[in-house]
Amino acid sequence: MIDEAAYRRDVLDPAHANGSTRPADLFVRYGLDPRRPLDEPQFQQHVTDVERYWRRIGRQKRYGRLAESLLAGHRELVDAGELSWAAFVRHQETRLATARRSLDRRLENLAASGPCVSAATVARLVAHTDGACTADYVAGRLALAGLRVVDPLWALPSAPPGHALLRGHLRLLGVRFSLDLVLGAREREFRFRPGFQVDGSGPISELIRTALEHNRRRARDERTPVVDGVLTLLERASRTPGALDELLLWELAEVLRPLAEFMPTKEVADEATSLGLVRNEAEELALALREHRAEPVARPQAEVEAALAGGDPRAARRLLDQLPEVEDELRERVEAALARVDEALTRAGRLVDEGRSEEAAEVLSAARRLAPADESLAGRLAAIAPPPAVGVVAGIEAGRAAVSWTSGAARVGPVTYRVVRTLTGPASSASAGTVVAEVTGVNEAVDGTPPLAADLYYTVFARREDGVWSAPSAASEVRFAPEVANVIAVADERSIRVSWLAHRDAVDIRVVRLGDGRTIPAGMNGFTDHEARPGDTHRYRIQAVYTPPSGGRRLTPGVEVAATSRERPAPVSRLSAVRQGPDSVMLSWERPRTGRVVIRAGRNAPPWREGEALRLGDADRYGRELPESPQVTDDGRVTLTAAVEAGPVHFVAVTLGDGEAVAGPVAVVRAADPELGLTARRVGDQVRLNWDWPQDAVAVEVTWSPYSGTGFVLELTRRAFLADGCALSVGPGRGWAAVRVIREDRATYDSAQSAVQVPEAPPRVDFEFRRRVFRPGVALLRLSAERPVQVPELIVVHGTGPTLPLRPSQGRIVHRVPPQLLNPGWPSESEIMVPKSHPSWLVCFPAHPGDGVALVRRPGNW
Repeated sequence: MIDEAAYRRDVLDPAHANGSTRPADLFVRYGLDPRRPLDEPQFQQHVTDVERYWRRIGRQKRYGRLAESLLAGHRELVDAGELSWAAFVRHQETRLATARRSLDRRLENLAASGPCVSAATVARLVAHTDGACTADYVAGRLALAGLRVVDPLWALPSAPPGHALLRGHLRLLGVRFSLDLVLGAREREFRFRPGFQVDGSGPISELIRTALEHNRRRARDERTPVVDGVLTLLERASRTPGALDELLLWELAEVLRPLAEFMPTKEVADEATSLGLVRNEAEELALALREHRAEPVARPQAEVEAALAGGDPRAARRLLDQLPEVEDELRERVEAALARVDEALTRAGRLVDEGRSEEAAEVLSAARRLAPADESLAGRLAAIAPPPAVGVVAGIEAGRAAVSWTSGAARVGPVTYRVVRTLTGPASSASAGTVVAEVTGVNEAVDGTPPLAADLYYTVFARREDGVWSAPSAASEVRFAPEVANVIAVADERSIRVSWLAHRDAVDIRVVRLGDGRTIPAGMNGFTDHEARPGDTHRYRIQAVYTPPSGGRRLTPGVEVAATSRERPAPVSRLSAVRQGPDSVMLSWERPRTGRVVIRAGRNAPPWREGEALRLGDADRYGRELPESPQVTDDGRVTLTAAVEAGPVHFVAVTLGDGEAVAGPVAVVRAADPELGLTARRVGDQVRLNWDWPQDAVAVEVTWSPYSGTGFVLELTRRAFLADGCALSVGPGRGWAAVRVIREDRATYDSAQSAVQVPEAPPRVDFEFRRRVFRPGVALLRLSAERPVQVPELIVVHGTGPTLPLRPSQGRIVHRVPPQLLNPGWPSESEIMVPKSHPSWLVCFPAHPGDGVALVRRPGNW
């Protein structure tokens, strides 16, 4: 069974589209794949199925003729005994060989006529082989024959507006190609792809403008206006992208078209090359002319119609005068168009005389819409300048001069504005100075390269298309003198360093210290002021120096910068760690002279030495900063309580300054340090310490830190402690006593201190009792002190026991001494009546315990 849908799609429909012509390829005709051979029974069955299908579709209107042709061919094969797989193979081989020989003969003929062919020719060659040769095979044979395929063909433009006038002008001048008027007699080559370009020359638009100016400067003769007309047409076309390319290509094609009607492609290409077109493009253009149907040649009267339709009644009138006879209706239309143009010119002249220039421009513009190619209208409109721009403003921004303005009250546009830069004053004409920009439709322009340090004047002129320039409109004077940029000031305790970036055209830098007006020596990129003292703030003015075009030196207003010299941060002298409990420690230190202290904690020792200068980033990368806020004690020390986790913790004091830091001492604390139970008892100027001696301690470090004055550190062994205890002679002042454990490895920093606060010693008051010789039962109490003391109320206790009373309850109060001020050298005395007893003891006690004095009994005779 055959796939009927596929057979209809791949065989019947293409054959029907080809005029119901049966396929020449037998494998295609019978829907067979030559790559998949069939044995004889399979082949015959397939052929029978196909024949039945042909007979069935023969009843359809669409495929009737095709089916008839297929069945006829089938009968021919049957009669010839060629209905077998082997016969089909022989038929295909014979057909392919014949097609290739035919193709080679055709390629020889093509190569003789020209070097290139179109894609349509390739398709025709494939069709002529009845599909025996594929498109890829044909393309390969073309390449071997030296023929290239042009795909796509050049699109030949239709006649552009004003073509009749252009051809008439060229006919009067005896010139075949308008480009000859632009380039003169010079030998040159030009090309159209990718855009029109004359080899070895600038843009074609510049060449046309140069030729137009040259023609207008030369001595006038009868050729001058005609040449001017041709060049003006070309110049107008150059303003529209692609329009000039189309005009020149159309013109060249019209020159070559008559030759292409009867000459081979090679001859047409030779003619295009003689006109200047590069060889490969000449061959492709000749091929396009052969492939395209030639346009009919315009009739003389049709040229008049074309000129009139193109909006040039004067050109139509000139062409009309050259014809021997013309229809009256056409002559009337030409005369009417000329009358409208002349009327507009007359009315515009009156309006100009009355000072109503913009109204005159409106009249001429309206007339140009009816006759756009009329040169008189264009010339009269070009002679009317538009109103000048107003409100011109110029300023320097980001190294460029920006100019903006407001459009004048022009009624006819578009208006083009030219910005001119001058150095000696505003420009008086549009040709003076340097042209910065010409813009249409916008009211701003940018001068990307303004001269340095010069007085710049920017003037704006306005004009309509090819017209005269308006009166000038100038901005106020500006000056481009860039200041130094990226100014950075860095100060330390000895100097202030300032750096910047200067403009590449600056010739010098001037720096003045504003406080004293002194000029500071500076380079092109910075200076250092070594006279700065810590804490001083200096302001500097930095001025760039330029050489203007007129010579001399010119300074900028300057950039001001201030900097304060600062002392470097001072390190902490000593950091102590005192345990406050099993999970916390109190850190304390003296505030350094400069800088701010932070405490950072880490598991490992910091990578710096004590006193080493650091960058802020280096300090931040170690451990973590303790977030707790430090407190200042009465004696001026700074304390901070921190939590202690498992394992050793390294606390380091870092002093921060302006952009730098300095490392301080390190205190290492173990969370497992045991509590010592440290206690302190003051006895006069001595402090007696007691604690629980740790099992693994070989010694302890005992530190006395007074609130004022200098403390001391001593080492105490276990034997000395057990024998004599720990008594410190510290004087009367208050302070802190701390004990740190020393283990076997002598790493004294590896444990936290246990500390206790010791109050100051109470003032000492000596007392003694003396007997009165002649007054039995009366005792004299004498109180004395070595420094002024406010003595509280005292009581005198009489004891009768075998020992001296140690507390008031061990006797009877026999006397009270009122509060008093006791000065050195002025003892206080009072008499006391003593009861008779034996033994008899007298002792003084404070009337109220804790009144803060130390009573010392001196030996007496009672």
